[in-house]
Amino acid sequence: MSKAFVPLESNPQVFTALSHALGLSPKYEFTDVFSLTDPDLLAFIPRPVHALILVFPISPAYEQFRREADARAVETVDSDPASPARYSAIAGTPAQNALWYPQTIKNACGTYAILHTLANAFPRSSEDGNGNSGDAAILPGSLADTLLRETEGLSVEDRAKYLEASCPLYDVHHQYAAAGSTDAPAADDDNIDLHFVAFTRAARGADGDHLVEYDGRRVGPIVHLESDLSGGRDILDPEHSLPYVLEYFKREKENPMFSIIALVDSE
Repeated sequence: MSKAFVPLESNPQVFTALSHALGLSPKYEFTDVFSLTDPDLLAFIPRPVHALILVFPISPAYEQFRREADARAVETVDSDPASPARYSAIAGTPAQNALWYPQTIKNACGTYAILHTLANAFPRSSEDGNGNSGDAAILPGSLADTLLRETEGLSVEDRAKYLEASCPLYDVHHQYAAAGSTDAPAADDDNIDLHFVAFTRAARGADGDHLVEYDGRRVGPIVHLESDLSGGRDILDPEHSLPYVLEYFKREKENPMFSIIALVDSE
């Protein structure tokens, strides 16, 4: 990773401001999630929840889990480089149902989590004759709208190069990375041991009723096929979604360095 970003603070105000600057409609905002198990605290979260962004500690236990899980994932996909199901060739799911970006920019996992959320939390199947998305969640002509349209048809490798070369993305990230309530670490800090991951639906297709985990450090988007988000269920569904998020907490029983924010309607 030759390029580096100043790490984002896990702060819903910072994530909201950066997302709006990228092109998310003001109709949506991020809010803190103080518990995934306490019904009284969960009741304060506006519904539906369109996405969750989790920050968690990168521990030896997690790194071992990641290596083993990614090795199994690679073994289960078609080894044909032309196959749309190949993790390293497109997005990790057939027909690019989930738009995924491998993280090649150091300390930029917060912005990758935002991009994964903007790319997948809302349907983008409606477009006008000029290729502009008809989904009002991402404002037409915005940086996010342009970025998503221009990277959707690229290979994973070319998507990574696109983000690395994007000066507008770099500029808007650094404008808001300094807006947190704590002093931001340096962009090239090698001691950052926290990481962001996004949970939402797939952008389209058959996987749209499943929870999808987006992490640029993995081999592709992780579609939790056992989940069922049909029938109005959202990302905080206690039976079909939250068990996959809670797995992170189970691995780190004694490490409190977790934080969660949710993307919700602001109106």
